[in-house]
Amino acid sequence: YIYFKLKNLEKRDYRDILKKISLKIRLGWIAELFGDYDLAISFLIKDVGELVGKLDYIFRDLGEFITDKKIIFVKKHIVLGYNFTDRKREIITLKISKDVLKLSSIDNKILEFIEKNARFDYINLALKTGLNAQTIKKHIFNLQKNNIIKSYGLFLNYVSFGYDWKTCILNLTLNAPIKRIIGFLSNEKNVPFVSVSIDNNIVFDFISQSPQELKIFLGRIKKSFDIFIKNYSLFEVNDVLQRPYT
Repeated sequence: YIYFKLKNLEKRDYRDILKKISLKIRLGWIAELFGDYDLAISFLIKDVGELVGKLDYIFRDLGEFITDKKIIFVKKHIVLGYNFTDRKREIITLKISKDVLKLSSIDNKILEFIEKNARFDYINLALKTGLNAQTIKKHIFNLQKNNIIKSYGLFLNYVSFGYDWKTCILNLTLNAPIKRIIGFLSNEKNVPFVSVSIDNNIVFDFISQSPQELKIFLGRIKKSFDIFIKNYSLFEVNDVLQRPYT
């Protein structure tokens, strides 16, 4: 994740710049923020070389407007989804793996289509890709079996229907009980996403109908893990310009 503080740049202008950047590199999450930072973007990388290349593109177009930035290298991302009911949620965990799976050209073609439209049907997918339905079913089965396709679903922009959406970064001590903190956050229905950085800090989102709910929840976190929390920062998500990969 990269968080930017910007100056002398209108919303319309940086949206145009982001569209230009997106033509060069594959971006995931893009959101407008209010608070310590104005903009958040994310992308996936395989190695340092790819990171340097993508940062070069971003800073080339946005650099003159950036007054501050924060980069968080995520090693684990947990997708929970906001729980509108009390039902048990499906938990999807994405993390760094030493095992590298090679994808065929057919796999890549199928994934490229599914990423743009998760509500696909095999007949339409066959027409779009030029493959037969049985071939597609076989490849999708293997992609699911190998944990490449983790889930299907829709991504909601909670801000658009009046919810308060905050992102919180917990700066933790080196001996912080990460698994316990993740478990605590995962049991909270208002937390849809949790990420763990390579230096064992935690980023989580909180969706609520009232800012008071987050204040109460932060009080519970501090009561349970106060000695492990060095500090935390909060900012508000104003709008989601592009959904994350999931």
